Amino acid sequence: MKRGINQSCFPGRIASKILTKVAASLLLAEEEQLNKIFDRFDSNRDGHLSWEELKSAYSSLGMSFPGLRALKALCVADENRDGYISQKEFIKLTRKNPHCKAAIFPSQKPATPGSHQLSEDQLIKIFKRFDTNGDGLLSKEEVKRAYNMLGKSFPGVRTWWALHVGDENGDGYISQKEFNKLIR
Repeated sequence: MKRGINQSCFPGRIASKILTKVAASLLLAEEEQLNKIFDRFDSNRDGHLSWEELKSAYSSLGMSFPGLRALKALCVADENRDGYISQKEFIKLTRKNPHCKAAIFPSQKPATPGSHQLSEDQLIKIFKRFDTNGDGLLSKEEVKRAYNMLGKSFPGVRTWWALHVGDENGDGYISQKEFNKLIR
């Protein structure tokens, strides 16, 4: 018996509707999980994640370089450039970044080398490598050169943010102590 076009397409439309509903419910469940995670890391309950809160979040997830990861997250996700990540920006970040998503949902973690905490000696070596004039401070130019050497995009923005976040005493430089705090 020959089927008409409407009869053969009918099951496809039903399957399409079912798949759409399943996908929507999965996205909703994921969003609920992400909202709970956001609330867990929003320690001051202001509805935004600051650099400090992001750094603490990455650290609690066992990620290496939590300070730099927090900085990167802000550079990538802070769409309105207010210096914080809103709940909506957080959800967008985790959905479009598989590594961020893998950190939050370890069962989905891609195969990557294990993370580790840098020792004090390693931090000093890294700092000295980029302190090209040997004055014990990282200038704006040295930080920007470091980002360029690492092949990072937007080195100027990253430099500004590193100085904004890391320069605790406001002298326009990153000291070894400030560097260590920024990295950890």
